[in-house]
Amino acid sequence: MDGSLPNGLALPSSLARERESTLTTLQQQLRASEGAAYQERIALSDWLRQEIGLELAMVDWRLNHLAHRGRRGVELKSEALLLRRAIQRANHSVYGKVIRLSHGL
Repeated sequence: MDGSLPNGLALPSSLARERESTLTTLQQQLRASEGAAYQERIALSDWLRQEIGLELAMVDWRLNHLAHRGRRGVELKSEALLLRRAIQRANHSVYGKVIRLSHGL
């Protein structure tokens, strides 16, 4: 920047230096914010894979297992309870993450 204003007038050199310094600071803050946002996306991706992905894989496996085997009433109730608990854990994990994200934690 040369310190000139849009109307063609020039800023005093001290104001031009201050403007340049402010722009440099803002650019650094923007880069830092972009880096922090990127790291948060990576952390969220890892969390989704580790917390939710594993629970969903287990539910999928159990449902496939149920579909290919004849089960009695007691066994079905037991499987249903396991699946409900997996879904509850996943829901609880998502809810906890939503709360932490909404509070900036």
